[in-house]
Amino acid sequence: MSSEKLNWPVVDFAGKQVGSIELDPEVFGLKDVNVYAIQAAVRTSLANSRQATAKTKVRSVVQGSGRKLWKQKGTGRARVGNIRSPLWRHGGTVFGPTGNQNYKLKLNKQVNDLAVRSALSDKANDKALIVLTDTPFTSSKTKDFVKALKAINGGDKKTLLVLGEYDEKLELAARNLPNVKIVDGSDVSAYDVVDSQSLVIVKNALPQDEKAEAKEASK
Repeated sequence: MSSEKLNWPVVDFAGKQVGSIELDPEVFGLKDVNVYAIQAAVRTSLANSRQATAKTKVRSVVQGSGRKLWKQKGTGRARVGNIRSPLWRHGGTVFGPTGNQNYKLKLNKQVNDLAVRSALSDKANDKALIVLTDTPFTSSKTKDFVKALKAINGGDKKTLLVLGEYDEKLELAARNLPNVKIVDGSDVSAYDVVDSQSLVIVKNALPQDEKAEAKEASK
């Protein structure tokens, strides 16, 4: 854990610094990033978003006649049923995927919290974190937000935009950009953070350490 104060610049939509803010060192100042926690969180996110779309046909549903091809005995050949047998070409599949597979995984809450804080700290250590002013965006046009994004982080990076409050114009302007993903501040995942090249957090969406918040509330 880190107890050092982290003063971070706050920029506007023109990329100019308009102030600074002190980041929570328990969230953004971890020196020892827990790679295992991040790996577990990413694996869980990917598994939980996976859909069981693969499905094969068993012999009961594959197309073909159900007639027995030849009599059971007396032909000198191996006994056989119908052409839908898995032993025959175009027959049914044995033990194939049914479309009911469950890929869901569970992750301990403490491990998930550590993974998110580790991912956020890693972005801060790499200077890939940008704190954006909480002033509402004035335009709903995509081209205007592209200009703003270029001023903020260069514009060509895969960007995760974290919002604290609903900003209709900002979401309308950014939703059609393939390299921008918008998430709510309460729904940030380690996978989203790791998957982005640039992390842009609106000032009012900066996460705080839950334990610190609980201590403040108990005072």
